[in-house]
Amino acid sequence: MRPRGGPAAGGGRRTPATTAAAAAGTVTTALRTAAGLPVWRVGLGGAARAEQEAGLLPAALADVPAAEAGVVAFLYNPRRYPTFVAGVRRACAADRGRVCLCSGTPDRTAAGVEARVRDAVEITGGGRLDAFFAEYVTPGEDLAAVAGALAHARALGVPAVGATTHSVAVAAALLDLHAAGAAELDVLMLRYSMAHANHDAAGTLARARALGVGLVGFCSTRWNGLLEGGGEGGGGNGAGGRAPTAAECVRWSLGDGAGGALEPGRARTGGGDGGAPGGGDERRRARGLAGVRRRMAAGRRRR
Repeated sequence: MRPRGGPAAGGGRRTPATTAAAAAGTVTTALRTAAGLPVWRVGLGGAARAEQEAGLLPAALADVPAAEAGVVAFLYNPRRYPTFVAGVRRACAADRGRVCLCSGTPDRTAAGVEARVRDAVEITGGGRLDAFFAEYVTPGEDLAAVAGALAHARALGVPAVGATTHSVAVAAALLDLHAAGAAELDVLMLRYSMAHANHDAAGTLARARALGVGLVGFCSTRWNGLLEGGGEGGGGNGAGGRAPTAAECVRWSLGDGAGGALEPGRARTGGGDGGAPGGGDERRRARGLAGVRRRMAAGRRRR
């Protein structure tokens, strides 16, 4: 999926390093940065009920080679996590072209869409929004209103539009609308983790790929319980049935073809191995991000 319109159109700086990284599964074009770069497959999102520091996004960008990719910064509500947003603002000021700035709202009205786009841009100083999501589409909701919200975001100049849902049935209905030309859907964000594999079982991932719809796995729903052994098997999905590490959770979400993972960066992961964004000072956070990516690459090589 390539965002349409604006400076992101045309694919950005494509280099041999980018091509190699994409082949290794470390970057994705499900979303693109303001400069049209693909994004690293582990993104960062604001988490209102977790401690986050301003250095999370700058540390992630420092860890990703500039010629290869950018990093997703997702703000469900840009007013709820000022410290994390301060880091997003800092990163946008330093190199806006490497940031993929995303936000969304459950409000389907034109006024609600406009307010969220405006807030995200003004609060971060990002200049524009790179992707807009109709948030938390639920069973029984008027999907025509969802399609209208996405069309309005596109009309506001947002290059990529998508929707988020926890429901297999809703995901199928959204893909039906897209296939019929009744809704623009560049990307679909799904609750997809060790604790929620139902989209894979239902064929959502395969159908989205067949339709050219990008995929984002929101892999940290029930994150704390998952790290304590709350996966689908009951005793955890780590090696030997133990509770999984943070790195294993992220790698699992990427392993079945999801286009990317949105992982809210936390100051404390509970994983104990520095394997997810966050934890300690900025150098330790950067090492944690690098650890996730090394483990992801190692897992890909073993497949």
